[in-house]
Parts: sequence; C-alpha cells; structure tokens
Amino acid sequence: MSQGTQNKPGPAATSGPGIDWRTVWPVPALVLAAAVLLVGVVLGVLRAPKADPAAPLAVVAAQMEEGKFPEAIDTLNSMVPAVNQGRLSQEQRRAYFTQRARAFFYGQRALGVERPENFKEVVTSFAAAEKAGGPLEAGDVVLLAESVLALGDAARAVDLAKGLGEKEAGRRAALVRSIVEHNLRQRDVQFDLSLELLSDYMQTPGLPGDERAWALARQTDLRLAMGYHEEAINTLLRAMPKLEGLSDGRRGELLLKLGKAYFNAGQLAPASRQFDAAIGLLSAGDPARGEALTLSAGILQANGKLDEARERFAQVRQDFKEAPCLAPALQGLAECQAALGEDEESISTYGELIAL
Repeated sequence: MSQGTQNKPGPAATSGPGIDWRTVWPVPALVLAAAVLLVGVVLGVLRAPKADPAAPLAVVAAQMEEGKFPEAIDTLNSMVPAVNQGRLSQEQRRAYFTQRARAFFYGQRALGVERPENFKEVVTSFAAAEKAGGPLEAGDVVLLAESVLALGDAARAVDLAKGLGEKEAGRRAALVRSIVEHNLRQRDVQFDLSLELLSDYMQTPGLPGDERAWALARQTDLRLAMGYHEEAINTLLRAMPKLEGLSDGRRGELLLKLGKAYFNAGQLAPASRQFDAAIGLLSAGDPARGEALTLSAGILQANGKLDEARERFAQVRQDFKEAPCLAPALQGLAECQAALGEDEESISTYGELIAL
C-alpha cells in the first residue's frame, strides 16, 4: 500500500491584516483629551470676568482732579459705545454725564474761551444726568445756571438761583452777581429783572458791607441807564452813610457812581468833587480810577482849565491802555492839545484814537 501524503494544517485564515488595539487606543484617547481641553478654553473665555465698562470713570475723576480736562473728555469719549449700548447702570450713567458736563465747563474756562457749543454740551449732559438719577448737586446747579446764562436764557438762570436752598446762600449770592453783571453787559438790558434781583439780594441777612455796596453800585448803573439821575443821587446820598466796613475800592466806586449821577444831571461842581474823592480811594490799576480821571478831566476841559485837563487825560493814556476809558481820554487829550496850539501832538493823538 503506497504511503499517502500527510496533510499538515496551514495558517489560519483571516479576514484582514492583524490590528494591535493596544497601539490604537491611545489615538482616540488623545482626541478626547484635545476635545476636553478645547471645551475648557471656551468655558474659560465665557466665564472670564468682562471688562468693567464703567472703569474709565475712575481715570476721569483723577484727570479732573489734576485739571487735565481735555484728557478727561477723551476718556469720556472712549466710553460712548458702552453708554449707547446701555451697559452702564443708572448710577454710572449719572456719574458719566455729570463728569462730562463738568469737564466741558471747566475745560473751556481753563483755556479762556466761551463757545456756545460747549455750553450746550454742558446743558445737555446735565439734563441726561438728572434723567439718570435725580436732582443735581448745588455746585452743578451753578455750572448749569452759568451755562444757560451764557446761552441767553437769563430767566432760567434766575429760576435755578432761586432754587438753591438757604444752606447754599453763598452760591446763590455769587450766581445772582453773575446774572446781574452779565445782564448789564448786554445791549438789551433787562432792567426789571436786574432790579428785582438786586432788591432781593440786598435783603440777605448778614450781607457784608462791600457786598451791599456792590449791589448799590449796580442799582445806580441801572438807574443811570434808565435816565433816573436824580433818583440815583438821592438813593446814594441816603444809603452810603449807613454802609459800614467798606473797603476803599468799594467806597471809591460808589463815589464814582455818585459823580456820574451828578454829571448826567448837569451838576458839574458836585460831580467834580465826587470824582476827585473817588480818585483818592481807587487803586492805581483799577479801571474805575481811569474812568474817574477821564470824567474829571472832561469837567476841567469844559471849565477852560486845559493844562490840568491835558495832564489827567495823558495819565489815562499812560496807565489804562486796555480800559474802556482810553478812547474818550485820547479824544479829550487831542482836543486840549489842539486848543493849546500843540498841533503836531494833537495830530499824533488823533492818530492813536483812529488806530484804536
């Protein structure tokens, strides 16, 4: 029997290449770890504290304290997106608009300018501050009143002044002075408004003598502007002896006003006496002294005392180059020089007057 061939088992059949799962498992583990890390980064970003939109207010406060008003305005402008997006609380909005109003008011004052658009910004910002949180502080009421006054709304400024409480008597008095002085500088003077303010002002209890003298002088200005010369004279003659503790400057100012009242009434002799008395009390650089010198020189000129008049006019030209009295003094000087035969000097002085 022939020996048959022995069958040996062959390699086991497989469905594909062999996979070592011990080397494969780390790959999904790495992918999973990366996913967890990514989720952690996203959550960290989402949970990170947001930048405080009101944080620049602290910077603004420091800049305002240091008088860096343009820088404060720049910082406030950087907050405009947050303000417009409603990201500030009511209290923060109030602080933002209050600081904005102050920055514009004090900023232009520091630069020595007065521009309507800046005053409008002050008024608008304070209105927004009130809307955000109620009444303004007393100091801010004064800034608002000064701003509306500069924009020509004297009536609202008066209402704001009257709204200041008794504890703010000092601020109210200062504001009344500003309103009256501003009104007197206008072409269309509101006489009744100013006289009422001054009357109330003079009834303030404990008002110092110099402040009463200031109010009396402004009342006199109004009466003279209205043509009530005799009334101005009588009021001054009654009131001046009762004033106590006056400085030389205030007493000199009242004497000047009394002299002007006499002058306008055509009573030159008493006017001249009051002007001389005022000149003796007013300080060298006081524009009121220059006015008294000019008016007294005019009386001397009218009385034919040309040499004395020329000397006083020349003193005004020398000492008061920026004062309103310079122009009438130059005219008086030129006329005196011409009358005295000083033709070349007169022509030269008229040249100064024309240039002025």
